[in-house]
Amino acid sequence: MAKRVLLAGFGFMGQVHAYNILLNPELELCGIVDATPPVELLKSRSGNLNVERVTWNMIKDIPYSNNLQEAIMLLQPEAVIIATPTRFHFEMCQAALKAGCHVFTEKPICLEVERCQELVNMAKERNLVLMVGHCVRFSPYFLVLKQIYKSGQYGKLQFLHMTRYTGVPSWGCWNDPVTTSKSGGALYDLVIHDIDCARALAGMPDEICNAPYITEKYGKMLVDTTWSYASGLIVHIDGGFILPSSVPFHCDYTAVFDNATIYTDHASMRLCTKDGEKPLDWEDNTPMHTAEMNAFAKYIADGKMPFDCSGADALATLKLMAKL
Repeated sequence: MAKRVLLAGFGFMGQVHAYNILLNPELELCGIVDATPPVELLKSRSGNLNVERVTWNMIKDIPYSNNLQEAIMLLQPEAVIIATPTRFHFEMCQAALKAGCHVFTEKPICLEVERCQELVNMAKERNLVLMVGHCVRFSPYFLVLKQIYKSGQYGKLQFLHMTRYTGVPSWGCWNDPVTTSKSGGALYDLVIHDIDCARALAGMPDEICNAPYITEKYGKMLVDTTWSYASGLIVHIDGGFILPSSVPFHCDYTAVFDNATIYTDHASMRLCTKDGEKPLDWEDNTPMHTAEMNAFAKYIADGKMPFDCSGADALATLKLMAKL
């Protein structure tokens, strides 16, 4: 029987998650919670990714509420998906876990390490799944890199450069310093993807060096950080929100191994060896947000904490980000 899922937050990412819940036969979208009715939110669509989202006809018969706790009491969901602004994540996660619901929350789980630890402890005590939406972990670009890194087929990874930029979002209030402080800026909203992937791949760095001029001038809106490892690996990550808002989203990585280099612009992957250059293909082309929701469905069906993107895993990323 499909698991009943309540969706809290129906903005850009909420609409993406709604689409993928409806796509999965193991899940039932039993309700939507937002301060604004879904029909109004569907009129103005914004976001930096070209992904599938719901239409009004797909969700017009789904119950709507503007109060999470009331919706949980009325609809009795088995899981809650939280896609609200970051400042609401902690309280909503806490309410859902207290009600005995499994939780999937958008990244970052919250900005404070202590609050994240509290949620991790709550989920563990109640034997509930707590998963965080580090969606890039489910992208073919990361999965290929992870597979090659773990196989050692091209030797050790020596250098990894990751970039992720977009124009300052035209939705929300990203030019407002208060909004930026409550969301964590581009560090926590955008570049967190590369920080999380690099940490998941190589572990915690031994030394961190942040570009002082970038930090001084742009704060958390631009990130430029270099990590070093005892193994000799160097990781360099840069990215953030830049003006004007019309700058398109773009990201890439270059991974230099002993005997090969992989690079991608997230439109294609290429492998360069002494024998030349060739494309890298990935057999499973499931969109990352679909794969992410499919994984959550499996975790709650099994009643087991996720191996990837668990609350504890997100906590490790937050501890690293506190140093940037």
